[in-house]
Amino acid sequence: MFFFYFQGWKNSWQSSGAYVFRPDSSGRQPISASDPLVTEVRGPLVNETIIRYADWAVASMRLYSGQETITEVTWQVGPLVDGKEVVMVYSTDLDTREFHTDSSGRQMIRRTYSEDTAEPAAGNYYPVTTRLELRTGEEEAISLITDRSQGGSSLHPGEMELMVHRR
Repeated sequence: MFFFYFQGWKNSWQSSGAYVFRPDSSGRQPISASDPLVTEVRGPLVNETIIRYADWAVASMRLYSGQETITEVTWQVGPLVDGKEVVMVYSTDLDTREFHTDSSGRQMIRRTYSEDTAEPAAGNYYPVTTRLELRTGEEEAISLITDRSQGGSSLHPGEMELMVHRR
């Protein structure tokens, strides 16, 4: 799990803004050039790992007793300056770009990364109402369940990303 940001396009007839995701051509950038500060808190019921990427970007992962995987991720981002579009990227060992997004929580829609677009990042982002899944056929799947509507994609094989905050 990593924080990145896209720099919003400026000085155009349609700049990146509230309803338009239009990053400039610099691509996805890491929040910080240095390694994040990691703090672990261990307890009898919950183990928590807190990752501070910058003063304005912190993530927390909680593993509950008896569970084998991360069951809860929370984040704090902001305040943002200079038109940043912050995304959280989850890396997996699944080698696929095929992903699924929900349709208002009812059914899953298959999405495939498309290079046939003028804006590859923005052209491959879709609304995620409740869930984003990365699948390799019917054998393996990883799901992200969100507590709010966000934009989501899989811009690189084995990765899922959710847009968590925009300026």
